[in-house]
Amino acid sequence: MIIRPGNPDAVSFNDDTSLDGRVNRGPKIFVNAQVFRENPVELEWFFRLLLLCPNIAGELKSDVVWSQFGALRSVDRELIWSGLAKVRIHIVDPRPHVQRVNDILRKAWHRNDAPELLARMSAEGVFGANKLRAKLVKFTADSILMDSTAVRVHQLSRALGPFSWPHPFFESRSSTDNDPI
Repeated sequence: MIIRPGNPDAVSFNDDTSLDGRVNRGPKIFVNAQVFRENPVELEWFFRLLLLCPNIAGELKSDVVWSQFGALRSVDRELIWSGLAKVRIHIVDPRPHVQRVNDILRKAWHRNDAPELLARMSAEGVFGANKLRAKLVKFTADSILMDSTAVRVHQLSRALGPFSWPHPFFESRSSTDNDPI
C-alpha cells in the first residue's frame, strides 16, 4: 500500500513566533497550518482579520487583534470561525520528549544537573560530549516521530493487515494484486 501524496494546491504556513531555541532558552513549539489555493474562500478569515487591524504590526494572535475580534458582531465572528475551521493545523510540542530524554540522562549519570553538565561539557569541547548530545537529539526526534499520529496509524494498519474497505490514508489494493510497489 502506498500513502497518497497531499493536495498539490495546498499552501502551508508556519508559526515562527513561538520561542526560538537559538535565542530563548527551551525548545520551540512548532505550529503548522495548511489551506488550499483552489478555494480562495478558505483564506477569507485571514483577510478579514487583517482588515480589523490594518495599522497593527505582528501576529494576528496578539491581544490587540483578539480584542478587536471580540468586539465584532456575532455574524462576523462566525464567518471568521467557519473559515478557520477549514484550516488544517498540526502542533508539535517537543517539550515532553526533551524532558523524558533529560530524565533518562539524569538517571544514567545519577545527577540532577546532567543535562546542564552535558551542555557545559559540549561547550568546553570535552571529547564525546557533542556526539552524545547529537545522539540524544536524534533520540528525541525519533521519539517525536514515533509518537505521531501518522506512525501510529501506519503501525495499526500493519498490525491489522490489509483492509477490505477503502482506507483514507492508503491506496486500496485487491488481495489478488501481488505486484511489488
